[in-house]
Amino acid sequence: QRQMCIRDKFLLLQNNLVVKTIPVEELQLANEVAVETGLRVSELLAMKWEYLDAGKGEYFVKEQLVRQSDPKNTFIPPKTESSISSVKIRPALIKKLLAHKAAQAKRRLAAPMWSDYDLIFCKQDGMPISRFVFVSG
Repeated sequence: QRQMCIRDKFLLLQNNLVVKTIPVEELQLANEVAVETGLRVSELLAMKWEYLDAGKGEYFVKEQLVRQSDPKNTFIPPKTESSISSVKIRPALIKKLLAHKAAQAKRRLAAPMWSDYDLIFCKQDGMPISRFVFVSG
């Protein structure tokens, strides 16, 4: 059995704090979208409503979320040219995403402060979710 190093303990603590600021349903839906679309975590966390065409059942991958050395969030083009494309999303999942959008709009109105990145998946204040929520553990 491997002992947890300080970095692992820090990431576990950070995840526990971050997860408390994200509705469980949002994490489950993000996971479902990731499995269905095959998006990289950085692309999933950069998903924006403006790139979703619910009528066609498509999401257009145009950005990925990266964190620079400073704490600011940065949206840049995907890793490869071939990643800039559209992915199909089945109607049942589109329906869930639209229900999520309505719930998110209510959350936004109730929030004392909201950072408007137009993100499909975000924290309670509209800020991007840390990639460590999906990749550590």
